[in-house]
Amino acid sequence: MTDCDRTPLYFDGELSPGDEPAVLDHLAGCTRCQAELGDWMGIEVALSRSRAAAGVTEARTRRRVRWSIGAGVAAAAAAAAIAVLVLRGQPAPSPIALAETRSLEARVTASAFDRHRPYRVERGAPAREVLPLGVLVDLERRGDSAGLVAAHLLAGDLARAGGVLDALPASPQRDSDRAAAALAAGDPLAALAQADAAIAVDPALAPALWNRALALDALELPMVAAAALDDVAARGEPGWSDEARSRAAALRVPFAVRARELAAYRAAATAMLGGGPVLDAALARRHPGLARRDLYRALAAAGSSEEVHALAPLAIALEQAAGDDRLRNMVRGSERRDFAVRRGLGDRYRALIAGKLDRAAQDALVADLDRAGPAVTDLLVGALLEAPPTAATVVRLRRAAATGDAWIAVEAARRDAVLRRAAGDTTGAEQALLAIEEACRDPAAALSCGEAGLILAGIYVQLRRPDDAEARLRAARARLAAAAAPELGDPEPTDAGIAELRGQRALAAGYRAERTLRDQANQRGRP
Repeated sequence: MTDCDRTPLYFDGELSPGDEPAVLDHLAGCTRCQAELGDWMGIEVALSRSRAAAGVTEARTRRRVRWSIGAGVAAAAAAAAIAVLVLRGQPAPSPIALAETRSLEARVTASAFDRHRPYRVERGAPAREVLPLGVLVDLERRGDSAGLVAAHLLAGDLARAGGVLDALPASPQRDSDRAAAALAAGDPLAALAQADAAIAVDPALAPALWNRALALDALELPMVAAAALDDVAARGEPGWSDEARSRAAALRVPFAVRARELAAYRAAATAMLGGGPVLDAALARRHPGLARRDLYRALAAAGSSEEVHALAPLAIALEQAAGDDRLRNMVRGSERRDFAVRRGLGDRYRALIAGKLDRAAQDALVADLDRAGPAVTDLLVGALLEAPPTAATVVRLRRAAATGDAWIAVEAARRDAVLRRAAGDTTGAEQALLAIEEACRDPAAALSCGEAGLILAGIYVQLRRPDDAEARLRAARARLAAAAAPELGDPEPTDAGIAELRGQRALAAGYRAERTLRDQANQRGRP
């Protein structure tokens, strides 16, 4: 058998390891075999694209394909690049000419491929980079497995990159490259596990630190990802440190903006509830769930018909956002109150919502409101909602909810569930929250229903039902988003509990850290 006869066997991966060096030497100098190899590769690319377009996958039956490259690489090789094959007897590696920008967001451990380049992927374009065939032949001849992995990942050929990785012995570099492959495959959870494994052995391995940060970001843990990018930035690597610093800053911006907006809202709401200016309509529309709740409080605290009437523009703004007229009717009804009966009680209620009453003073206010009768029912309900939950509170709130107010019904059920859960009655707590599904169809109750849903998700974690917990958590966050209060659905113990039940300890730790960092950001935004 001549060397030319062995070329197709090499293409099919059917040569023994001992025969490959001779065939590679032959390919370096035989233009005929180079041309034929390019033709075969072009045919394979066309067939693979045809199968992909038809949605058909086909298992390769070749015994061993160590050098094969992705479709983008093959297309370039078939066109022109075979002429740059490694020359016979060349002892040094061929230079690797990479594009000015990179299409692979992750980092690889092969130093020749890890030089920093700006990350850029054109919209609609495949995330792959064309490399000359000579580069892959050279990497194969030198046994540079890390380089082969990098080349395959750049080409978007995840299957072949995985094949090379599977053949490598355990090492931090292998785990880091596996994290890169998992990121390219859209599996950030696997990427996090692989990056953590690499860092556990080599805490200074820069590609692993980078890939871990990308995995955390993809898992919607941006604040933890930003902290991980800080570690990369601190290393002072040319290009990579600057990109890490820029990415970390970009990840933190939404939370800094959110914290400032929440701080501005809280300051304005506190002023209104203290008897100051009414909430600006634009600010209220940006936080409709919170503003609706604070409007209820302000109406209850108002000491005159004039104070009630001043709240009408806020009611109108919130109605425009919700598409109903209940708030204006509430304002009109509140204007007709007997304010003489409420004199003094409203001021004590303001002190309550400002957090200035101790438990004894709270109980005394509730008792006085109870004695004052129907004329102050709204103040009584407001005081009960501010006070710690008790069985008596739940009974009174349910009595008030009998008028058809969905918001009060949900708040009563939420407090009932908290009490039952604390007493160990998780089934009763679950049933209390499931019973408000109908009330939660009312958009006006979206905020309270979202908060109730978070409690129900926590109950399902306690019952070791992670799928139910995840579904309830998702529904709760959708309601909080509808109330424009997504910050109330930030990662919490329930997220960590779901991850723990599924054996995802790294993810659970990420959720806990994310919540801590977001809380710190919110605190920095407070006045």
